[in-house]
Amino acid sequence: MKLRRAFCWALIALAAILVVGWQFVYGPGCYYEVVLSALTNFDLNQTNGTDSDIPSNLRALNGRDIVIDGEVAPRGIGNPGQSFILIGTVRDGHQLKVQHFILVDLPAHSQFDSYDSVRVWGTLHVGIERSNGQITSVFRMQADRVEAVNSSGPIRVPGGGFAGSDGIILALAAAGAIRAIVAYRRTVRTKRLIRRGRCPICGYDLRATPVRCPECGNLVQHN
Repeated sequence: MKLRRAFCWALIALAAILVVGWQFVYGPGCYYEVVLSALTNFDLNQTNGTDSDIPSNLRALNGRDIVIDGEVAPRGIGNPGQSFILIGTVRDGHQLKVQHFILVDLPAHSQFDSYDSVRVWGTLHVGIERSNGQITSVFRMQADRVEAVNSSGPIRVPGGGFAGSDGIILALAAAGAIRAIVAYRRTVRTKRLIRRGRCPICGYDLRATPVRCPECGNLVQHN
């Protein structure tokens, strides 16, 4: 019975570990780290550019979950409360081109200060979008989570990612593994003591009274 219980706890721990592992490899919890300057470092015709002008290694990131650092562009760019523009460090005298920023869509209302440094987790979409014949964006991102860099707490954007539910599953896995190990060790110790003719509870010599321990009263079950 005890071995069966230990086996059940081991199965629970294994199942929890497999769930967390699957989420980490295939689920939304796995974010690929991208450097903004490397992502946007290519030339693009601002009027007649096409998707084929975007480097193939960047097009391959379309639909990937990424995490990226950058600065929030000044107000007036993007739709405050619904989206913002994520940019890198813009040198004086350099014009901000359409391939130099990411249009980040927020899942809920949020407020930002101009040029706040932020870290964004979400799904990246790569491809040229036009409005009235003009290229409006090359990179777009649906944010799962946004945090101010070097701050004490997150900016108010509800987010998913590798978070609370995974912590609960990990805790369950750890508890199941510990219970399985403890139950297994206890079962092995009990059987070893019985084979030696001793009480599994107090260790008293049971060779004269193999059914019940005269010391602690434990009823010994011989399998």
